[in-house]
Amino acid sequence: MEDIRKTSPEIKCGDLILKLDLGKPSETAQKKALKELRETPENIQKGLIELKRLLQAETDLNIPQDNEEWLIKYLRPCKFYPESARDLVRRHYNLRQKYNEITQLLKPLNLKKPFDANVVTILPQRDQNGCRIIMSLMGKQCDYNALPYDIMYAAGTLCTDLLQLEPETQIHGVVYIVDLQGLSFSQALQHTPYRNKRALDYVQNNIPLRIKGFHVVNQPKFFEPIFSAIKLFFNSKFAERILLHGSNYKSLQRYISPECLPQCYGGTMNSELMYGRETYQLLSHFEDYFEDIKQYGFKNH
Repeated sequence: MEDIRKTSPEIKCGDLILKLDLGKPSETAQKKALKELRETPENIQKGLIELKRLLQAETDLNIPQDNEEWLIKYLRPCKFYPESARDLVRRHYNLRQKYNEITQLLKPLNLKKPFDANVVTILPQRDQNGCRIIMSLMGKQCDYNALPYDIMYAAGTLCTDLLQLEPETQIHGVVYIVDLQGLSFSQALQHTPYRNKRALDYVQNNIPLRIKGFHVVNQPKFFEPIFSAIKLFFNSKFAERILLHGSNYKSLQRYISPECLPQCYGGTMNSELMYGRETYQLLSHFEDYFEDIKQYGFKNH
């Protein structure tokens, strides 16, 4: 069984605190779970019993199938339909096996550099809908020679792996903001078809987390046709959630309230984007958790 810690450090980020919400979901989250995810005591009980039964037949997988916290993590995004949750489990571990070059990196000790460079950050504030916000600065801030693309991608993946521990986030979901300010054409070439496909596989229906929005800001003009070609491969539901705002922060604020955005995006929060080291401090607290979950997946034959 996973040794999921029940407490989180409280890490000061200016006037804000970054910590994991590991307790019982808030009343607001419980109401949303009932409305959007069919989360009732009856459905929880039935879902757990049936999912355990279904996973017993998955003999090619090494998974903590008796850990109910782990099972609920898969049941929630599938609205407590056990067959769909079983399928998500298989897709998720297929993904981790397929992209082993990323999976093998998923420990904080392997990924300190991108957080020191403030390339990837979990913002301490949630959005107005309760979603976690993951921030990536992928433009001029990135030195792809010092920080290979796969290292930066793995850092973002590590953040989403951690946030899957939060019942509050399992219910509300996650939004991404990707800032491409100053992105050069040579940097854009790092976004190869294989890497784009890998990112697509990851965010679209293959992880136990609700992706509620993917917002790109400050992108250069030459990025837009590249993005248009990539977008063709997303399903229609997810494609609608990927939005290019450029420097039009009023457009961004239609989806994320100004009260939840820092001033650099026209928001009213007295906060920064430079919380990479604080994010790494939080991730490092759960180093044992990341080590434990590496054992799960398809068995070697």
